[in-house]
Amino acid sequence: MNAIAKTFNARVLTFRPALLDIKIAKWHMVVMFVAVLLTAFSLLYTKDLNRRMYINYQTMQQQNTSSHVYYAKLLLEESSLSSQSRIQRLAQQKLDMKIPGTNDIKLVTL
Repeated sequence: MNAIAKTFNARVLTFRPALLDIKIAKWHMVVMFVAVLLTAFSLLYTKDLNRRMYINYQTMQQQNTSSHVYYAKLLLEESSLSSQSRIQRLAQQKLDMKIPGTNDIKLVTL
């Protein structure tokens, strides 16, 4: 009986690693499946984030362009309001100022 028990135990021991190999292989498959799912979801998240950031970038570019146009209009308005001819015309009309003639200019020496 001792010989039969040894052969039985030897057969059980030889089958057991095969069962463990199947369990380990299944475990590896589960881990790989989860890794593939995580990779797929991270790819989707990254693409969505990239799309949102690009839309935000385009919006900011449009705002930048419109602010540059507005600033250029303000500079043009400022230059037209502060032009020498406009200031001289307003001074003559509203303040009754005039350009002095050569007889009206007096030189003061110290």
